[in-house]
Amino acid sequence: MAKAHERAFQAWVRTVLRSLYSNHDRRMLPALLGMLKFRCNNTANQPIMQRLAR
Repeated sequence: MAKAHERAFQAWVRTVLRSLYSNHDRRMLPALLGMLKFRCNNTANQPIMQRLAR
């Protein structure tokens, strides 16, 4: 019984921590992308590179 509670608690902790990090990452991504400079010589990737530059 104790191991079942421990497993459930560990699963809950993982879920909470994962959601905290994902929310933080979601807020930080625009700022991070704004600081980076993307370059690529492949013309097939130019539309993607132009979208990242915005």
